[in-house]
Amino acid sequence: MAAITKSWVNILDGAIDPDSPITTALMTALRDNAIHLREWLGASYTAGAVQDHNHDGANSALVEVGPNLLRNGSFEQSEAGWSFTDYAGGSHGIPPGGAVHGASDLAITSTVLANGGGYALHNGYVPCAASEVMLFKGWISASVAHVSSEIVLAWYNAALSHISSTVVYTNVNTPTAATLLRAQVTAPSNAKFCRLVLSGGLPGVGASVGTVRFDGMSLSDWAISKEYMLPAAVGQAQLKTSTGTVSSSSTSEVNLTLPGGAFGFYPQLRHTGGNSASSRHALTWSNSAGPTTAVITLQSSNTNPVYADQTYVQASPPYDLGDGDVPLFVFAAVDSGGRVVQMSVSEDPPWANNGPTNSRADYYRAGVGYQRIRDLSKWSPAEIEAMPWREYSELLREAPIVERAVTQALKQADMSVIPHPFPGLAADLSVVLIDPVSDLCRELAALQRDREPIHGLFLGRDLLLDNEPLARAAPPGVLPIRARWKESAR
Repeated sequence: MAAITKSWVNILDGAIDPDSPITTALMTALRDNAIHLREWLGASYTAGAVQDHNHDGANSALVEVGPNLLRNGSFEQSEAGWSFTDYAGGSHGIPPGGAVHGASDLAITSTVLANGGGYALHNGYVPCAASEVMLFKGWISASVAHVSSEIVLAWYNAALSHISSTVVYTNVNTPTAATLLRAQVTAPSNAKFCRLVLSGGLPGVGASVGTVRFDGMSLSDWAISKEYMLPAAVGQAQLKTSTGTVSSSSTSEVNLTLPGGAFGFYPQLRHTGGNSASSRHALTWSNSAGPTTAVITLQSSNTNPVYADQTYVQASPPYDLGDGDVPLFVFAAVDSGGRVVQMSVSEDPPWANNGPTNSRADYYRAGVGYQRIRDLSKWSPAEIEAMPWREYSELLREAPIVERAVTQALKQADMSVIPHPFPGLAADLSVVLIDPVSDLCRELAALQRDREPIHGLFLGRDLLLDNEPLARAAPPGVLPIRARWKESAR
């Protein structure tokens, strides 16, 4: 915009005379003030011109929005918002063409290896919190091989005094092809602000001189942006998995419900003592439970147990039956003499992944899991059951989607349907649950994660079962009991 040509004039009350309202001084002041306002608002001085800041996308200043905390991070406003330092023989610019992100990028050129090119410092102090994770993303390339570059986050305290710096990226051989960089950087415990520094051609570093181009620089503290910082593929580390174990020392075929249900991977069979053993997958129907994922085991002798380990994607831990969070579910089928014949050890109960109720959270907020479901609360289950299929499909399509918290009541909804992992239990066996909130269960949870054979501890009498039932919440037909270490157990 052009400079303002007329100063603002304060018109005093005495300048307005009722007997002579129009004077040269008054009219001049009114005219000058009108011109001052028009120029200050940004209107051009030619007839019919649009206002300089009418926000039509062409006659307005670019204001970046979104999660990027770096203004002009893509250099679409040339050098605005950045301060530049050129080393001896170095230079910088916003060259036309060649940009990867948008239409412009920054080029820093070195011509003398010993002196280097230079660096750009972002003028804005980006606010941050102590130990907060900042998410960086940007494009970089070099005109020739073996040109050095570096990207640094400089940290400042509340008084805007520099306290430290973190190297986000450094390379003595910057790639010649445009390369997208991603990084997560944790702020120091005393940091309140940060600034980005881009260096091309570090003095005396690298084997060549040339131009380093920076583009699409982005810095964010939005947690949702982490989705874009990671590769598209989901690796093993991103899955919340656990491993549960079912076991049997019976010489007869035994049906054992696997803890992961439809979300479990193929189980691994193992046994000890040189026994011959076999297993096979099966779908078994247990009353109204519907299909459950099970394994059938069979061995030639019952000296040592057969184990089936299954790694599975967890549903919605933790689980609380009414007495506190359960670190590990240890079910055992025992005979009249108290000998453990079958066992199941897992972080999730058998009904969580095998029952008809979906207790898996679609997303989490403030540590609480939620599901998106169709709201069918206006109709009773009997009414829905009696609906023709076409009417029911229309109902599902038109019913509003609501949010439902994954409560403990929802997690335990199928407890009565699948109370324990031993379908087809022999009549001479009883099912017990080791006190699920005891210190012993926490110890066993650590052993289970280390793949120790929990069943063997009971079979070898390193762990002894009590006969007295506890006043604990438990599935129907299952006795909660104590267990204790034998004094001579290692």
